[in-house]
Amino acid sequence: MVQVDRKWIQGTLTGKLRLVSGLHVGGRPSSADGVLITPFVRDQGGRPFVPGSTLKGALRSQAQIAIKSVVDGTNGQIWACDFPDSLEDKSLSFCLRDGSDSRPCTVCNLFGSTGCPARVVARDLNLLNEWSESLMQHRSTLGVSRTLGRGVVGSERRIELVPPGLDFGFEILVSEPLDWELGLLLWVIERLGEGFGLLGGGRRLGLGRVKMELSEIAIQRLAGGLSIEADTYIARPTTPARGETEPSKEQELIGIPKPSTDDMGAVLYYCLKLMEVRATQADAGEIGKLLSSEFGLSKRRRKELGLPEKVSELLDEMVRDNKLHKNYLGHYSIPAGYIHQPASRPSEGAEPVRRHDLDDFREKCKAALHRVLFEGAEAADGA
Repeated sequence: MVQVDRKWIQGTLTGKLRLVSGLHVGGRPSSADGVLITPFVRDQGGRPFVPGSTLKGALRSQAQIAIKSVVDGTNGQIWACDFPDSLEDKSLSFCLRDGSDSRPCTVCNLFGSTGCPARVVARDLNLLNEWSESLMQHRSTLGVSRTLGRGVVGSERRIELVPPGLDFGFEILVSEPLDWELGLLLWVIERLGEGFGLLGGGRRLGLGRVKMELSEIAIQRLAGGLSIEADTYIARPTTPARGETEPSKEQELIGIPKPSTDDMGAVLYYCLKLMEVRATQADAGEIGKLLSSEFGLSKRRRKELGLPEKVSELLDEMVRDNKLHKNYLGHYSIPAGYIHQPASRPSEGAEPVRRHDLDDFREKCKAALHRVLFEGAEAADGA
């Protein structure tokens, strides 16, 4: 019996992109003293960011290469067209070349092309770390003549690059995905992390090595009638790899794993337990510092996550709910015997979100991709 894949309304893949090497994504160039200067692209606040189109282009390129490496020809369910230099190049096969091919290739169907709307959208990637302009690095290059074997006058160029070790948050949306299509995206993300692809410019200088760490996949489908069925697949907490720092004594004394920022009640509870271990007074200012140092949540990031502008507002709400005590000095403490329980507050008329293990779902999607690629299974439009 042929296994069929489910068709979802939308899938959202979120996580962080870590720089393994320096990264350069060019903004508007300028010239000074005959030297062409290409700055890193920045947002309105002056912080570097990675345009979503840059990430999408890297994913598309890897999807094209990956499919062509295992699929020969264009008659299967999964195939990839060529990279044409011009529409007049008849020796290549690419989508909608003469207007008669109504079926675009897998890559064009997902990432879009002329006459084929994109189903994959990558949002701009914002920097997750605290930023200082002193972190920005510079690299100078000079064009070299192959015939003369020396530098070409007037070819000097200077570029800005963000150093390795910093993280950018990514969010990728895909419309109406089948399980095997999610498997293809997951495969491509893994290829980028394994060094098969590079991001941004300056690749001949060794720039653009990244690692994408997926933390969550949220998918939706129609259940009965017009009701929405939602599932969220979350990555397991990572264990320290060999050579990495083992859990500290204070983390053992806290007695609970470090939570993710999708449950701010658990995050504040963890911070208060940490301050108990350190024997420090827990006020709003000190907790705000922990949110920055322990969880990387700057004021800007807290706004992006929809948190109150002041941490004290959320703390006072927990006091009103009898989850915290607050004395006349403004110091907070955890009531004896209280254990934080994640609150589940589904909106009226909406189905509750079900949480599952991300690794299991990843393997399921990749198994669906393997079936379609190598076993000739046909993925249904809907199941």
